[in-house]
Amino acid sequence: MDSRVLRVGTGKHTWYDIDFPDVIRERKRYYEGSDEYHMIESDARNNDWIDSLPKNKNAIIVMEGVSMYFQTEELTQLLKHLTRHFEQVTILMDCYTVFAAKASKYKNPVNDVGRSTMKNNNLTK
Repeated sequence: MDSRVLRVGTGKHTWYDIDFPDVIRERKRYYEGSDEYHMIESDARNNDWIDSLPKNKNAIIVMEGVSMYFQTEELTQLLKHLTRHFEQVTILMDCYTVFAAKASKYKNPVNDVGRSTMKNNNLTK
């Protein structure tokens, strides 16, 4: 339920969030689309959604927390399709090595969020 579009704003650019249909339906309970903000129901691994985007000269693609769910060939095809669709595209994405993905099972910083706050709150009570 990333709220980046609200935090950053569109700056009069067009913003698209692409996610699974169930996720987009849930997003629509909290966020409202507009002329500048659109939510597209699709599996990002299916490149058909790209064809529904306008063929602008430039695009910035943010893929956060997504790339690890792609097989190498799926990611390669997505990147190729994006570079064919736009004249210039900048892709910002997090990447994981196989080692990092396996290690995240044992030490994942996301799992620790809030734990230090809980410990500190217990000390003050």
